[in-house]
Amino acid sequence: MTQSLRDRRSSVVMQVPRRRQVSLNIELSPLIDCVFLLLIFFMLSSTLLAPAIDLKLPEAGSSGAVVAPEIVVTITRQQRCLLNGSEVSLQSLRERLGPLLSRSKRKVVTYRGDAGSTHGTFVRVLDAARAAGADHVDVAHDLEEGDGLGRR
Repeated sequence: MTQSLRDRRSSVVMQVPRRRQVSLNIELSPLIDCVFLLLIFFMLSSTLLAPAIDLKLPEAGSSGAVVAPEIVVTITRQQRCLLNGSEVSLQSLRERLGPLLSRSKRKVVTYRGDAGSTHGTFVRVLDAARAAGADHVDVAHDLEEGDGLGRR
């Protein structure tokens, strides 16, 4: 009987399952692959986009700003015409604008009309400026008080 008891003891072996160690490492290679793929995608898609606005930017030869002399036509409330501060008649405006525009690089005339001046006077100044060789006529105005959108 001792032999059988001894056989039984040797045959019964308790097997305890071992704990598996959980790996806490984060694999970075798939993450890096995704980041590089996104980077390549955005680089390629940004070069294929057409520019929304066609701009021709000015080139500067020096750092200082050179301001061209302005040609300003002012119409007063009494319908008097002033060219750069000196009074001229509307009939002689074209002849007086011609030499000023020929000397100017920018062929721009700035119109400053009083709020009480007539539309017809503005049209006559515009016609005289175009006939004298102006490429563009700016209309100067004062800003109203408010939010900048014309509302008070």
